[in-house]
Amino acid sequence: MDVNLTSVEILDALSQKIKLFIERKEVSRREIARISTIAESTVRSLINGRTNIELSTLTKLKLAFNIEVIDLIIRKTKLSDLSSVVIEKGLLKKDIIQEQKKLGDRLDELREFRGIDPQTLSIISYNIDYSDTIKYLKGKKNISLITIIKLANGLEVDLATIFNYDGKMPSNKFVGNVKK
Repeated sequence: MDVNLTSVEILDALSQKIKLFIERKEVSRREIARISTIAESTVRSLINGRTNIELSTLTKLKLAFNIEVIDLIIRKTKLSDLSSVVIEKGLLKKDIIQEQKKLGDRLDELREFRGIDPQTLSIISYNIDYSDTIKYLKGKKNISLITIIKLANGLEVDLATIFNYDGKMPSNKFVGNVKK
């Protein structure tokens, strides 16, 4: 899996969703920034195909568009299903922490399922810093999309499996799209 190419493809799809939202809802980039509490320059970078994005920014967009993170980056979401709501700043930090925790729990579940210790996971995931890997697994550190893709590669799962928070594990025969 080419980490940078996968990231560019995901961000391109996200860019298209934001552009369509702006066009159909007749809102400006500034309005998207206000609704999502993201800097206007960040919205502009996302629209222009930024090369990386953090989970906290994805969480802000998730809240603004009232959809799940997986819908932003993976699933084909109908634009008519998107609705914008202004994010309450008091809830924002709590939601970002919850999203980090859910992702960390899921990564740790998949790590255990694959029988990989955290240090090995760090190594096979393009040498991610071990102390950072521990923080990601505990949901204690904001994580970038590229790092999530690296961890998915190390775990031999696709992003849909990573963001499948319902606790279902891949079958024993297949893990994501990769044979076990």
